[in-house]
Amino acid sequence: MAIPIAIPVKRGVMERFFVFMVLSVLPGLMPVAAAGISFEEARHLLARTGFGGRWEQIQAFESMDHAQAVTAILKQTRTRAQTPPPEWVNEPLMTRKQIKQLSTDERKKLRQQWRRRNFELKAWWFREMVETGAPFSEQMTLFWHNHFTSGLRKVKSPKLMYNQNRLLRQHALGNFRQLIRYLGCVQPRIKIQSIYPGQQSPWA
Repeated sequence: MAIPIAIPVKRGVMERFFVFMVLSVLPGLMPVAAAGISFEEARHLLARTGFGGRWEQIQAFESMDHAQAVTAILKQTRTRAQTPPPEWVNEPLMTRKQIKQLSTDERKKLRQQWRRRNFELKAWWFREMVETGAPFSEQMTLFWHNHFTSGLRKVKSPKLMYNQNRLLRQHALGNFRQLIRYLGCVQPRIKIQSIYPGQQSPWA
């Protein structure tokens, strides 16, 4: 007989779903929910809810039962990145009119700035994924980033891509309806700036 595992109703819809998914990745979990997890199960759990675990982390989880392991994963989640973002994320966005008024040389310098900031933004997120104390949050931020796809090459606005990343992290384990609602405010701007027709594009 399977042992039911209670999940608090107050948790977000997505969080409850992912708790179930976390539990399901542990082989034969439900019949032995109160038993301790093996080294291989601990390694697998950390790999699925993050980016792998160090030896000491795996050993720490090996001393827990399944419910304790899930609780420990969820306690580590956060809605903000711990790595400070580049300073330019606080700069105001340039308007289309401002970009159109730039000279050819100024546009060239602007494109160079975008490319440099693209690399800085990627480096910032890579560092966050490596050093974060909340790997499950970053794993889910990456999951939603791959689901709601957008690229720096087309968007040409590192600040908008940062705003999207921050929004995905904030709601990665929250309410899915709220995530969609907030993305409805950010995603159209990203889409608009990625489909300018030919010569009318201020990004050219």
